[in-house]
Amino acid sequence: MKFVPSVFNEHELAFLLLVPMKAAIIALISFFLSVFSFKISKHGSGWRSKFSTILREIPMELIGQLDPSKSWTVKFKFQDKEKDIVVTEDTSLLEIGEKYFDDVPSSCRNGVCTTCSAKIVEGRDSIKLAVNGFGEDIIAQGYVCSCQSYAAGPGIVIELGKYDEVYEEQYGKYEQSYEMKFGSKKGDLKKGLF
Repeated sequence: MKFVPSVFNEHELAFLLLVPMKAAIIALISFFLSVFSFKISKHGSGWRSKFSTILREIPMELIGQLDPSKSWTVKFKFQDKEKDIVVTEDTSLLEIGEKYFDDVPSSCRNGVCTTCSAKIVEGRDSIKLAVNGFGEDIIAQGYVCSCQSYAAGPGIVIELGKYDEVYEEQYGKYEQSYEMKFGSKKGDLKKGLF
């Protein structure tokens, strides 16, 4: 039997196999659980407002930590626009972003897919985070899942639409590691195989 060296060491391989499986399982569980805790809202702008936007209630882990009677002014930045918007504590920053900006990226609304990634530029201590798909290193850099982020204090500045940056931080380093080892991208190697 011929020994074929692995492209990845066992730790990289375990990470590459387990993380997507874990994320898929969490997404499925979150989806089924959230189906029973939806409320319908008919506000908003952009493509979501053409259909009744489906919004989740406050995540269970934040119940009792947020006061719906309190509101805070949050500065939102998306593409080339900036808006100061008053946000109540029981509304996710994604919901507000979708209400005031067109085409804010989002998907699962459960903190798993990271499509709604945003960066907290100021006021990180004024944000309450529910469970999400980020590691502590990504959160330490100011990135959050906006669907799982709630204003709970003053001075927040948030930049929406940061999915590409977060993807590079989470997975790009593994792609770069591969290129350093083998001198080309994975796709380039596949071209020569078939």
